[in-house]
Amino acid sequence: VIETGEVAPGVYRNEEMGLTYTYPTEWEPLRNQPDPPAKDESEQRARDVLNACSLQLLRLAPKAPEGSSDGVRTITLRAIDQTCLGLPAPASITDHLGAEELGAYLQMLGAFGELRSTNLSMYANHLFAEYSGVVGEHAEGQPLGQRRNEAVAVTRHRKLLLVWSWIAPSAADLGNMPKTGVSFEGAPPIDLVAATVVAQR
Repeated sequence: VIETGEVAPGVYRNEEMGLTYTYPTEWEPLRNQPDPPAKDESEQRARDVLNACSLQLLRLAPKAPEGSSDGVRTITLRAIDQTCLGLPAPASITDHLGAEELGAYLQMLGAFGELRSTNLSMYANHLFAEYSGVVGEHAEGQPLGQRRNEAVAVTRHRKLLLVWSWIAPSAADLGNMPKTGVSFEGAPPIDLVAATVVAQR
């Protein structure tokens, strides 16, 4: 069972995971946000598999004036039980094939959108697979879907894959997403910034 953790202004803590994640207090958790409907039965099945083996820990958006919603920029953190899904994971900083296989699996499961690039980075002895791509969304009543830019960072910790996703309307907006930080087991925080992920392309 993946524990949900606790949220306070500007910080998410999960003692069961040994994880602390900090973000600007101008951003706030989105609660009770349903997923958009699946396009078809195949997508729904993939989503069901992902949901059975993972948990969305946090979804953030900028605070908006009362009665309105930014809605277009989000930061999401999901924990995935790697053994539940039997997912591959890169073994070293040079294991680009492992990173590409992991990205392909997670894309197939609907964990994020269409990947365009893959990179590996090491931060404080934690190996991160980094991806950038696009998310296509079909708004109800609109003939064409809206495509937004996405950056993704994935690392392994305590037999879990932790997946951060930043989504914004454009590459420029993605590059201007705020700096956040993650600390494992009380160690000094690692900066997580969408612009850094995108710059690795």
